[in-house]
Amino acid sequence: MLLDLGLEVPLVGYTHGSHWDPTRHLPISGLPRMELLDLANLQVLDRVFLVSDYLRATLWRTISAFNRPLAESLDAKCAVVGLPLDVERIDACHTNERWARPTVVFNHAPIASKNPELFVRVMRQILPRHDVQVLFTRRFPPTQPGGAAVAALAAAFPEQVMLGNNLPLPNYYRALWMAELQVSTATHESLGIATLEAMHTGTCCILPRLGSYPEITGEHPDALYDPGKASCTNG
Repeated sequence: MLLDLGLEVPLVGYTHGSHWDPTRHLPISGLPRMELLDLANLQVLDRVFLVSDYLRATLWRTISAFNRPLAESLDAKCAVVGLPLDVERIDACHTNERWARPTVVFNHAPIASKNPELFVRVMRQILPRHDVQVLFTRRFPPTQPGGAAVAALAAAFPEQVMLGNNLPLPNYYRALWMAELQVSTATHESLGIATLEAMHTGTCCILPRLGSYPEITGEHPDALYDPGKASCTNG
């Protein structure tokens, strides 16, 4: 439209993910064959803001394998700017209260790339052995990934599983302040907003060594585990 109108106005875009990230299951499975459209949308921009160094490196690796000059042109327009958190609102929900039991939070969406079924399998091993509880902050409908597994876990351990069903933001932030652990079992992560929110509240985060997680944790060994060892509950 700008070209048709003869307007030379710089275009700035922002992206949190891309079809050119092979680990990003949801867009690829839900919107197939969109890689070239995604690339065209990026290429026509005069400046591209990205959420992480991981995403920039991923775009470079995959697009350069397709067309190196195009990747060089695109990379020259990219800048990693992160993503702001509403820390004032998070801080406004601060509390020194704690749950009656040590609490593990799963504050991720019910999508395949967050791998909720793996988290549930691990919790099935942990809950009978330890006096802890789990909070799922998001709603897990039965038709969504993890929905049936989360419902079965709640039925098996009704005293130890809390279903937030899309907690209102004040309740969600308060729950993070009250929790001890936040866990991710994701197979894809371009930034990790839920994890950054948990970090801000001082909740200890346990994350797979993939995507942007090493970047946002500073490669801290106590926060990262090898994805292949995710089902191990020893230690």
